[in-house]
Parts: sequence; structure tokens; C-alpha cells
Amino acid sequence: MSDIILTDIEWLPAIMPISLYRNNVCDYLDSQYRVFLKDFMNSSKPLLFEGIPVYIEDKLLDCSNCNFKCNNTHFKCEKCPYLDKYEIFQHITSDKDLSLVLDKKYIKNCNKRKKKLNKRVPGIYNNNRTSKIHWIRKIIENHSDTDNVKFFKAPDKDDINVINKYFWLYEKQFTVILAERTLSNKKKVQYLKTTYCVLWESLEYDFKNKHQKYVRNPY
Repeated sequence: MSDIILTDIEWLPAIMPISLYRNNVCDYLDSQYRVFLKDFMNSSKPLLFEGIPVYIEDKLLDCSNCNFKCNNTHFKCEKCPYLDKYEIFQHITSDKDLSLVLDKKYIKNCNKRKKKLNKRVPGIYNNNRTSKIHWIRKIIENHSDTDNVKFFKAPDKDDINVINKYFWLYEKQFTVILAERTLSNKKKVQYLKTTYCVLWESLEYDFKNKHQKYVRNPY
């Protein structure tokens, strides 16, 4: 088990790299998916934040818009490890497929099926993001560790009914984002929205500004 990568934060789990799975992407994703379900779909130990349960959208990944022809090179569509898995899991273990976003056939097929163009999934498998699946719940649970986690909120730029909650593990360049939505009956629900594994300069600048603004006026 020498391949295990230990962390220097007491509550942050060690990374179980893909090398422990003979570098088999399909086996690795299956294992990480089980961790994901245990952390977020465990009814005996639900995850709460600010007294509100953290939900996972139960929408399965749908690749029909791209005619099941994504650009992943680690596996073939007929043996896709994301088959019958939640879309959010594919989202947080992949990067945007820019070639698909610009594909005219993909856009035309979305319009034909009267489906919203999904510019994020199916994405291209990212090993770095996948290796940190088991960090997500731990970061939320340990958000009060201000030596390691910068927590802040900011209104969603596209939806006035949504507040995004950021958990920025800044020394590790990893961020978890929850989205809190206020329903028409005033009830609040929140769900895992995304994660960031690497912060490019403009995004880090944006996070710093949002964090400073929230610290001055928390809510």
C-alpha cells in the first residue's frame, strides 16, 4: 500500500491513487463511485450543513445528445464506466470537452431532441479530480477549520433563487461548491453543485474577492 498519498491535514483522508487499481480507469471509477454513494446517499448518516441536508441530484448521465460518441480515450462507449451513474459524478470527475461544445452535430441533435444543450457533460475523464472524491464530504464537515478552509457564500450569477456556498481548501487548490435554492414555499434545499481541482489565476482572484466580501458581511 506504499502508493497511498498521505496528507498533512489531520482530518483529510489520504489519496488512494489509480495505481492501486493497476491504472485501470474503469475499476478506479467504480471504486470512487462507491465512496461517493457512501458519503452522499447514506440514509443512516446523512450529511447536513447549516441544518439543511446536502442532496445529490439523482439524474443519470445521458449521452444521447452526442450519439454516445464522447472523446474519452480511456474507455469505449459500450464499456463506459459512467453508465448508470449519476451525472454529477461524471461532472466532478471530468473536465469540459471543448470539442463537443463546439460540435455542430451535437448542438443540432440537442435542438432536434428539444433538450437543453449541456456544455459540461459528458466530459473528459480527469484523474486528479477523481482521486479526491473522498475529500468532498470531509471538507464540508470540517469547514470550521479556518487554518485550512476558507468558507464563503455568493449569489449565483444565473439564478436569483440560488446561493452558492464555497469550501476552499486553498493550500490544496481544491474547492467544493454547494448550491442552496429557495423554493416557492420558502423551503431551502441544497445540493452538491461542483468541485474545482485547480484554480487558474482569474478564478483564484474571484474566490479571494468573494471570500473577503463575505467575511466583511457574512450571512
